[in-house]
Amino acid sequence: MKDCSVQSEIDKETNKKLKKGNLLFLTKLFLLFIIVLGFLYYLKINNGSQNETIKIDLPKNEQIEIVPLDKKAVLAFVGDIMLDRSVYNKIRDHGGGDFNYIFKNIKDDLLKYDFLVGNLEGPISDKGADRYDLYSFRMNPEVIGAFKNVGFDAFSVANNHINNWGIEAMEDTFLRLDNAEIKVLGGGLNDIDASYPKVVEIDGTKIAFLAFSQFDKGKYEATASSSGIVIISEEALNSGIKIAKENADLVVVIFHFGEEYVEESNSYQKKYSHLAIDLGANLVVGHHPHVVEEVEIYSNSYIAYSLGNFIFDQYFSKETMEGGLLEVTVQNKKIIDVKLQKIQMNKNYQPEIMR
Repeated sequence: MKDCSVQSEIDKETNKKLKKGNLLFLTKLFLLFIIVLGFLYYLKINNGSQNETIKIDLPKNEQIEIVPLDKKAVLAFVGDIMLDRSVYNKIRDHGGGDFNYIFKNIKDDLLKYDFLVGNLEGPISDKGADRYDLYSFRMNPEVIGAFKNVGFDAFSVANNHINNWGIEAMEDTFLRLDNAEIKVLGGGLNDIDASYPKVVEIDGTKIAFLAFSQFDKGKYEATASSSGIVIISEEALNSGIKIAKENADLVVVIFHFGEEYVEESNSYQKKYSHLAIDLGANLVVGHHPHVVEEVEIYSNSYIAYSLGNFIFDQYFSKETMEGGLLEVTVQNKKIIDVKLQKIQMNKNYQPEIMR
């Protein structure tokens, strides 16, 4: 009996250990199952890029696109672009006349932006007659193909060079850009065409663009019966921004203003930039000085007073061979970040982002 009692106690102890071992094993198995399940769920919700459009299957093979609320769009702005004179000579001599040559060092960077805007310093045309201004430019129509290849979506033409070869060349420029589906900002075949905001929708955010020039009031200002550009005035700003706000979530105002080769904005630039924001603009971008000026935050909005040169043959100073590329990040119908990237041209006037 004693041996049987001992054996019984041993059996009980063994059973206890077995139960404890089984419980521990089941616990570990359950935890492993939870970990695997969590990992599979993580893969499911993170499958692909967060910025990709989500598609939902609908009856009859119909699809609806939904833009994720956290999707970001990045716009880019560059300064003065002139592909005539010595720039053209470099393209001819070193690039075989192919205008794509000038963008060789920056093409990949430009193509990543959702919307790209520059200032066109002169007409794109084979028409017109040289007005023999102090500096007179006209670009070969073949440049448009190169502009398209690197992703330009819009050009400001409200500047002091768009009429260098007269009305015929200026109007030809507007038509050529329009045919290439590149938006013309601040110029048109009449005052309504020139001043009406151009609105684009990017990832669910509607953005309106307006452009104005400080120069040549009364010389080639657009009217009800003639083509031209929009000149800076309080009336023009008030009218344009009001319409833009009614049709868009964000308003961008582009100015051609300031003093050449001066690296700080002047009182005129500040006056109209601040006015534009007070009237409802969310971003102001400037050019004309051919050098980069400061970026200012005013009333929770951004002002880049001058982006300097993007492509220009002003080789006589370090400052004029540099420029700025303004990156503007938009999310949920708001500007959430603005960054100024440095641009450097080489001896052949090819721009490149300096990192």
